[in-house]
Amino acid sequence: MTILKITDVGARYGAIEVLHGISLEVREGEIVSLIGPNGAGKSTLMKTLIGAHSASAGTIEFLGEDITRLATKRRVRRGLALVPEGRQIFPTLTIANNLMLGAYPLGRRFDKQSGQLLEEIYELFPILKVRRRDTAGSLSGGQQQMLAIARALMANPKLILIDELSQGLSPLLVTEIYERLLKIVAERSLAACIVEQEVNLALRIASRAYVLASGRIVLSGAGKDLLDDPQVKSLYLRGRPSADRPASSQAPI
Repeated sequence: MTILKITDVGARYGAIEVLHGISLEVREGEIVSLIGPNGAGKSTLMKTLIGAHSASAGTIEFLGEDITRLATKRRVRRGLALVPEGRQIFPTLTIANNLMLGAYPLGRRFDKQSGQLLEEIYELFPILKVRRRDTAGSLSGGQQQMLAIARALMANPKLILIDELSQGLSPLLVTEIYERLLKIVAERSLAACIVEQEVNLALRIASRAYVLASGRIVLSGAGKDLLDDPQVKSLYLRGRPSADRPASSQAPI
């Protein structure tokens, strides 16, 4: 089942076109990774999908419905959730209150259903239950990323978007968070779309992946297949990618 399908999506900042005809899809039970150099348009694409930035062209379909012009809160109520770059937790609020705020966009009070969901999330991230009365700002970077993911799950999404999952985290923590994410996707029958800078790991765990450069998709395929692609190997698996490489499906990325 296709959860998300976007077709020829463009986005602008003023007169500057940032995304050029992006088309991709995410299916139920998949983890889809988005990789590419800094400035490729990955974060802009995430903001456009959640409605924080308007698409200048194309269509965004979610669960078969055109949501291209829907407000962010309506997208969240339909089952989209975003873990933004930098996590953007509320550091002075308790961990429990941060999680409760995750249910707020659904337009309901913290009810029995929300309480049950909260307990399920505590089972996925036990450290958050142990420290639920502590302020979110007292958590480590990895724990804050867990909190940001858990807060998004409080909206009971069908698709969770995660912008820069591994940013600023140790490899050990990144591996732990990915293991939990794989479990969440499998157990909750949802899907995930992830912007990731740790390319090797991103491709290993991805059902499918898309490579962006200069606002265009220049490669796509199964994650494991892209791991063996010579262009991906030369640019992304041997040091940091260069933002100055040409972007063309006919030329090296």
